[in-house]
Parts: sequence; structure tokens; C-alpha cells
Amino acid sequence: LNEANTLLDYGSKDWGKLIFYGLYTGNIPGQGIPLVNWLRGLSDSATEKEYTQLKSAIAMFKKISDKKDGDLIRSMLHDKISCTELSPDVSDGIELVGGQLAGYGSNGCPGYSILSSPFDSAKLPLHSTIIYIEGDSDPATPIWQSLYHFNSESQSNRFFISIKEGGHFSWNINLAECKEEIWREVAQQTFRIPEALKKCSAPVNIKIGSLNTKENN
Repeated sequence: LNEANTLLDYGSKDWGKLIFYGLYTGNIPGQGIPLVNWLRGLSDSATEKEYTQLKSAIAMFKKISDKKDGDLIRSMLHDKISCTELSPDVSDGIELVGGQLAGYGSNGCPGYSILSSPFDSAKLPLHSTIIYIEGDSDPATPIWQSLYHFNSESQSNRFFISIKEGGHFSWNINLAECKEEIWREVAQQTFRIPEALKKCSAPVNIKIGSLNTKENN
């Protein structure tokens, strides 16, 4: 990857998008991990098919634009919440620099007081049933963060579904086969989530938390 920026006539931002969205995607049932498959095209022993797949993937992600003026309201809301409650590191996009992913564009949080109101789910308990869907390889929402939320809740019944090698899009990718069943259980307020998950072939683990019970692991 140190030399990737000079390959295929694509720049650092193009490679950044490929890796960024590849990490978000995670493992697709029946297909494996797309990012791993794409990067095989960089190998000296890559087949023509693998090389073509890499070129097609990076060309596809190159078309995805960075923030535009039309996204101003959305980005202002997102940036305000991210800067004041979650993270001081907000950027317009990701690029590949020296083999590492780095943000570019907006430098930090101009105009906002960094982490002035840090969010802590333990201080804001919910009182309705919570269903967590977490890819255990999600780079955007690391599993330790969602487990902290799950473990700190004591005023609700909750289900924590973790998907092995799942990314940020696990709901639509890994649980596509059973998400209608899960929605049905939610709509009917029956919450037979373990039974609904049996409709899915993706490897999952489930933790169940009960009302008035905090989890310690």
C-alpha cells in the first residue's frame, strides 16, 4: 500500500475511498471480505481477473463525491454533534498517505467547542427495548463502544447482536435474510429476536440484557 498511490493512475483520495468503504462493508455472506479480494489485485501474482476487479472497484468509488454545498445543513448537524459530543477529529474525507489512512479537509472542529458536552450513555438511560446490531469489525462504531452502551443500561430489556467480521453496513448486508423477521418481532412487540436470527446464515452472537440488570462484561 505504500506504493499504491502511484498505481493505476489513481490518487491518494481514490485509494482512501476504496479502503474506507471496503472496511465499512466488512464480510459479505457467500462472497468473503471485498476489500481483501480487491487488494489481491496489487499482488505480483495477481490474476487478470483480480487486477480487473481492483480497477473496477476503485473506479466505482472514485465517483463518490466529497462534501458539497448541498450537504451543508447535514454536515453542520453531523459536525456539531461529532465535535461537541463524540470526537474532535472531523474531516471531509479519507486519503491514503504513506500506507496509512488520514483525514483531509476541515481541520478539527472550527467554530465548535471540542467535546464540550461529551456523550455518555450511562447518564442517559433508555426505557424502551433496545436492539443493538454491531459488526465486530466495524471501523466507525467499534464494538467496545456499543458494548459499553449495552452494559451500562439498566432501565430496558435489550438484545446485542454481533456479526462476525461484519462492518458498518451489517444490517443491510449480513442480516438481509432475516431483517424482515426482526422488524416483524419489533412491530408486534414480541421480541423473539433469537428465533428471528435463525433465518440468517451469517454467523452471529447474541447477548440479552434484562430490565434492572447491568451487565459486567
